[in-house]
Amino acid sequence: MRNVQISAKKAEIQGQPLKEEKEKKKIREVAEIKKKLDLPNLEILLDIGVTVENVRTVVQAGATGVTPGSLLWKSQDIQKTVQQLRINGEV
Repeated sequence: MRNVQISAKKAEIQGQPLKEEKEKKKIREVAEIKKKLDLPNLEILLDIGVTVENVRTVVQAGATGVTPGSLLWKSQDIQKTVQQLRINGEV
């Protein structure tokens, strides 16, 4: 399995906000390439600014997953946060 991680920020700095339109544009571009090259197993992951509130729009843009680092580190209930990401990320 191969993956592409979308990140428009400096790496290794957790908790940065998502520049939603910029990252969604990148996700859509990679999703188009994935489709054009017929790469069904390519995972498209968002690695910056993941929240329970924005995960749906990220998935709708073409992301197949997210890497919610600081969201989980700051969570008072990791299990609940993961559950909310799953529910909100269903399209």
